[in-house]
Amino acid sequence: MSLHMSACTSSEDSNAVTENIGSGVTTNTDANHAAIITDTNSGNVTVGVDANGDKLLEISGKLTITDSDAGEAAFIAETVTGTYGSLTIDADGNWNYAATNSQGAIQDLATTDTLTDSLVVSSVDGTTHTVSMTITGVDDIPVFSGDSSGSITEDLNPDSTNRLTTSGKLTVTGGDAGEAVFIASTIPGTFGSLTIDADGNWGYAAANSQGPIQGLVATATLTDSLVVSSVDGTQHTVVVTITGVDDIPVFSGDSSGSISEDINPDSTNNLTTSGKLAVTGGDAGEAVFTAKTVTSTYGSLTIDAAGNWSYAAGNSQSAIQGLAGGATLTDNLSVSSIDGTEHTVVMTITGMDDIPVIAGVDSGSVTEDVDPDGDTLLETSGKLTITDSDAGEAAFIAGSITGTFGSLTISA
Repeated sequence: MSLHMSACTSSEDSNAVTENIGSGVTTNTDANHAAIITDTNSGNVTVGVDANGDKLLEISGKLTITDSDAGEAAFIAETVTGTYGSLTIDADGNWNYAATNSQGAIQDLATTDTLTDSLVVSSVDGTTHTVSMTITGVDDIPVFSGDSSGSITEDLNPDSTNRLTTSGKLTVTGGDAGEAVFIASTIPGTFGSLTIDADGNWGYAAANSQGPIQGLVATATLTDSLVVSSVDGTQHTVVVTITGVDDIPVFSGDSSGSISEDINPDSTNNLTTSGKLAVTGGDAGEAVFTAKTVTSTYGSLTIDAAGNWSYAAGNSQSAIQGLAGGATLTDNLSVSSIDGTEHTVVMTITGMDDIPVIAGVDSGSVTEDVDPDGDTLLETSGKLTITDSDAGEAAFIAGSITGTFGSLTISA
């Protein structure tokens, strides 16, 4: 605010004395001549510019006085109180006006609004003079307080429309009269929007499904800065922080494979199969696999970053060769996306019926009428051996087999 001084002068000091002389009337006017007062100075001050630190808006000047009456060219030294401040003047006309800067009437002035303070001083002969002070307002800068920030977290408590929301309240003080309110509006940000009412109540919402939010890795953040305004146009920024969480990836594609004993082994006698996995839904940059070779119980699986995998198991290993026809083994191999999420590929190994090898005495002979034990039977005996790579199958079926002329009994 600025303080401007203007002055006007009025003379209100004259007396006439009338006397009767002889038989006629003679008028002898003994006039008390009014003082002539003029101002020679004016100035201005600005709110907040307090040269001496006394929290007063001050201006000073000097009035001059002329008076043809002897000894009356002087002022009554005094302090005159006005509506908003006070003026102190000495006998020589040096004056100083001071108004408290913090008083409401002054602080509430908007830009170019004015107040007038009129203060009357007097010369020693009683002539009065009015000094008029004009106080001009400036735009006071409001002070914001309250909730200037908020936070939301990816996937945490979205509303019914899958939006992440937060809210708060701002207050504005210290501005000019009638300006302690906000411009009600909706402000679009980078990731969401903020709606504020005149009282400073605000709400922020951002779509949870948008790529930048879903792409955040755990503890990574985005910030959205939204500018609100008080009714005088002063701006204030509300900052919303968006924090990421570790999204669980979704695996698809070939999560299983199968090989069969002795079927199509490669040149190194390995049984092989292959496939491709895909990973989606994770955080940004995480839709790839950790390239590696995983060794398990019966074989190993090699996978590249794109999810292409191949499995190989030695056909000759006893666990596989020992499988009976139709029997199975399973081999579980764990692969992972680059965020460490694991996924299991299951291999099924199916057995085939291996042909056993039988050796030993597979012939015999008897002679008519030669019956050593007298039981009327012609008899002979021997032993067969059997080998079979299928587990539990290196044995005979015990029993008696009837031939054309006799029968053969064999044990397991």
